[in-house]
Amino acid sequence: MNAVMHKYGVAEDTDMPVDENDNLGIQVAELRADVRHIQSDVTDIKADLRITNQRLDSFRKEPGDWSDKLDQKLESFRKEAGGRSDKLDQKLDSFRKEAGDRSDKLDQKLESFRKEAGDRSDKLDQKLESFRKEAGDRSDKLDQKLDSFRKEAGDRSDKLDQKFDQKFDLLKKDIGEVKDSLASAKVWALGLYIALTGSLLYVLARGFKWL
Repeated sequence: MNAVMHKYGVAEDTDMPVDENDNLGIQVAELRADVRHIQSDVTDIKADLRITNQRLDSFRKEPGDWSDKLDQKLESFRKEAGGRSDKLDQKLDSFRKEAGDRSDKLDQKLESFRKEAGDRSDKLDQKLESFRKEAGDRSDKLDQKLDSFRKEAGDRSDKLDQKFDQKFDLLKKDIGEVKDSLASAKVWALGLYIALTGSLLYVLARGFKWL
């Protein structure tokens, strides 16, 4: 009989918490546990009725007032058991309704979550596509800049080659002029040497009175 008197607090119109999407497994487990408790209570009531009927059947065999009293008690017990059974059925119906409402709310939240996840996925795909396009544009611009830099570097290299050739030609010309100057200096030095030698010989001849 203790199982019959056990009361379960089934709160109606209870709002689900916002983060219950993450606890779907826990909620379903709790609902199953409540259903098992209710089924256990119904089993206990049926067992009590069975035992009472057996006792009443044994008492009916005795004559007299015992049979009437037992019939009255049996009728009272059946009435009480019927009332409790009705209340239990009402609680079961309320529990099933509440479980259905919770299931509907969970389905709505899951659907909303899936839709939101889909929207976020679409936005992410758009951002990735935009990033790829921007990266492609930047790559094209970089290639253009590299091509321009290579062309400019080639032009500068050609100009440097031209300047080097001009400098080299000037250097060759300067070297030739230096060589010509050295040749002229050699001729001039040779003439000066001859003149000095002649002067020295003249001085010696005068000193020795050869002249």
